[in-house]
Amino acid sequence: LAVSATGADWYLVNVSPDIRAQVIGTLAPAPGTRATPLRGALLTDAELDHTTGLLLLREATEFQVRAPRPILDALSPLRSIIDRYHTWQWTAVAAEFELAGLRFQIFPLHDKPPRYAGGPGPWSYAYRITDPATRGSLVYAPGIRTWPVGFEAFTAGADHVLLDGTFYSADELGGQRAMGHLPIVESLQIGR
Repeated sequence: LAVSATGADWYLVNVSPDIRAQVIGTLAPAPGTRATPLRGALLTDAELDHTTGLLLLREATEFQVRAPRPILDALSPLRSIIDRYHTWQWTAVAAEFELAGLRFQIFPLHDKPPRYAGGPGPWSYAYRITDPATRGSLVYAPGIRTWPVGFEAFTAGADHVLLDGTFYSADELGGQRAMGHLPIVESLQIGR
């Protein structure tokens, strides 16, 4: 997911290991340049599937990474590698903030830390992104372990809600909740 208020400056929401293919397919730089319209990333959690793509962006001379404090703290080893290439801006976000013409709200989803991290959470967050110019809004929640209290109010009135789509039903692979994933068929029932 990439968001922009202007269509010129883009912010990723999570950075998966396949970011190179995603950028080439959508936000590729002009021929002969290395510049992309990517200005930063917002992280919903510290899971490696959502953060290791930052290593592939290490040559970006100016890049902003924003996330709740527990996520930034867990990523300090990754940050120390990237900072040897370029010093990026790593900023802890508040419950509500503005960035590049968009408004953001975060909502804590669960306390399950990534395997390599520990300590107090929450460890996964949803983002509500609103464009004040159009009043359009999107809620993005890629890691829902159970339906959190208050989440319906957080999503109320959103134009689009993108939820964890890792598993369709509870009988796939077993243990989805232990991995931090609510099956799609259960989320569909809750949202009605």
